[in-house]
Amino acid sequence: MRFLSNVSGLLLATTGAQAFFVVPCSRPVVVQRADPIVNPGALAGHVHTIMGGSAFNFTMSYDDAVSSACSTCKVRQDLSNYWTPNLYYESENGKFEAVKQLGGMLVYYLQRSDSRDPEYENGLLAFPPGFQMLAGDPSLRSFGDTLEQRAISYVCLGVSGPETHQFPSQNCPYGLRVQVMFPSCWDGHNLDSPNHKSHMAYPSLVDNGVCPTSHPKRFITLFYEVTFQIDDFKDKWYKDTPPFVYSNGDPTGYGLHGDFVNGWDTDVLKSAIANCTDASGSLDRCPLLHQFDDETMRGCRVPVRVEEQVDGTLNKLPGCNPVQRGPGRATQQSDCGATTTISPPQWPYTDMTKSHRFRYRGCAPDASGKSRTLNGTDVSSDNMTVARCLEYCDERGFKYAGVEYRRECFCGNFVDHDREPKKGILGVCELPCTGDNNEVCGGYGGISLYEKCSAGTACKNADLDIDTKEPLPGFENGLRAGMTTTDMVRCRSLVEQSRILVMEVLSSDTEETDDADLDGGGESDTDNDPDALSMANLGTGQSSTAWVEDDEARLSMDVVRVYENTIVQLGNRLGDTLGGKIQIGIGAEDHSRPDN
Repeated sequence: MRFLSNVSGLLLATTGAQAFFVVPCSRPVVVQRADPIVNPGALAGHVHTIMGGSAFNFTMSYDDAVSSACSTCKVRQDLSNYWTPNLYYESENGKFEAVKQLGGMLVYYLQRSDSRDPEYENGLLAFPPGFQMLAGDPSLRSFGDTLEQRAISYVCLGVSGPETHQFPSQNCPYGLRVQVMFPSCWDGHNLDSPNHKSHMAYPSLVDNGVCPTSHPKRFITLFYEVTFQIDDFKDKWYKDTPPFVYSNGDPTGYGLHGDFVNGWDTDVLKSAIANCTDASGSLDRCPLLHQFDDETMRGCRVPVRVEEQVDGTLNKLPGCNPVQRGPGRATQQSDCGATTTISPPQWPYTDMTKSHRFRYRGCAPDASGKSRTLNGTDVSSDNMTVARCLEYCDERGFKYAGVEYRRECFCGNFVDHDREPKKGILGVCELPCTGDNNEVCGGYGGISLYEKCSAGTACKNADLDIDTKEPLPGFENGLRAGMTTTDMVRCRSLVEQSRILVMEVLSSDTEETDDADLDGGGESDTDNDPDALSMANLGTGQSSTAWVEDDEARLSMDVVRVYENTIVQLGNRLGDTLGGKIQIGIGAEDHSRPDN
């Protein structure tokens, strides 16, 4: 790994035999205008490159963080999030181009303390649940030689010379490494502070030295490294100063900053501080820290929720971030026309549940050098779309269809257990289809997997599955008297259909459309779909081809009433969206569903 060969000169000069370990992060979990520390519940002012746990969100707690299904960082017991601003190339014509990262991020945990610390005898502390902090100042455009500014540094890889506190004035053949040292002295009381910094302080030598008496307790020291591939622009320098700018409009480098939201298992971090005392930095020397496999890290992503371009070539920086060159502090801008809305998640699939009755199962592994995940038949096309692939497989009678590498379509009837998509992990499927750049057709070593929905079953995509794990109403103590297992299955089907109904109403584009459809103005799904559930038939005991096997099999009337009452009560709680405008079950006169 790079962290063994490219450890910064700062660390080599100061660590000596001091212990540390390094948590490699393979890729961002998301790149967007999000910062739950500074802008909770809203869009951030500028774009961040965010590493770590998959529970990252615009608002998050410690409980949220540790609920992550995966992380882009190596340690399983560390579900923290780490982020810095994104870097862009500023062209002579005023356009911007995102600079690629080399790898992801290296997060160093440094065992630094001083015998003169006010509470040295208590040792280094682990970050407590709910802890978060900021390092650096995004508004700075000049150097003031403060401890905070000395904690920001740059290394130009492939060029000899000292570290700097601003962008280097020459190209860096092996990358520009940006470095953020976090304060390690804590006031001992606050998990955060109004400016997200004053509950922390730097020791007297930034990464070493003595903690002030105002902040007597000492955490293990956090240090970030992120490397940007600026060599891609070596022939595009058009002035003496570096043509790069951070997403916050900083062309100097002084405005670099880092954020940290703790997601550690506290006991594990305490144990690592006590026992991971090797001076190599290698996680392999600390077996108590369990490691994610590389495939899981690569596939760990959060769906983007901001409708704006953040990579490629841009006319302006995302948000309201004009380039401010200083030397005075930058001022916050607003009302520039940039979006301020958090959008629904941009899931990496095409919804084919209604048009083709295929549901998205997830991004399944399909690594090269192994047998194919789907091995029935396949086809390739420079005009590949999800629909073309599904139709190709469906016409040949296959249950599964999958798109991969932008242009390849695979079909099959079985998916081995070890090839199933991992729950809660988006996977590496993020390549645009050759026939439609707005659709996703798999990835490198990942196949976008779709499954044909069985007749008479609810057809919904994986991300819409809802399982409260609560007992079904009327079945808290198991099967009701006189009910069979088949009846139970049908009741569960009714519940799932009700859930879909609620999802459709809540996700409708406009309130007017919802009202028109619910009032019966729109065409019912059941009119055109012979497999759709006839709720009226379930309620009255009449036969329905898709849901009732024979005329004698029907649901118990009192159980149906339980479900009807449950949905009506839910409708009342949703502002009469469902309760007053749709009846499900006995005596219902309007059985239409929202026509999406």
